[in-house]
Amino acid sequence: MSNPSRGFGASSFESARVEKKETGPRSPSSISDKTWTVYLLRCNDGTIYTGCTNDLMDRLKQYENGNIHYTSTRLPIRLETYMVFSERFKAFGFERYLKSGSGKAFMMKRFL
Repeated sequence: MSNPSRGFGASSFESARVEKKETGPRSPSSISDKTWTVYLLRCNDGTIYTGCTNDLMDRLKQYENGNIHYTSTRLPIRLETYMVFSERFKAFGFERYLKSGSGKAFMMKRFL
């Protein structure tokens, strides 16, 4: 016979408190500085630039001012999509994946 106070039976889930998470898209300006963002930019020549930052709005201003070498000759740029991560290493790992062969195929199929 099982003990109802142990394990993950229905009664333990019924008493658990569930917080509603934000499900809609967030604007880049509402992203906290404690998060990391992987982003995809479409350059004027049609190339896609993949990057990672903890301050997306500041980084976009740097691009628009021509301060980033790769995009300075490919202006104007357009933010295609971005993904927000709570952990720095997960964000940089995902950026590295998107720059790999299979990651580029995934990116083109799912994000662009």
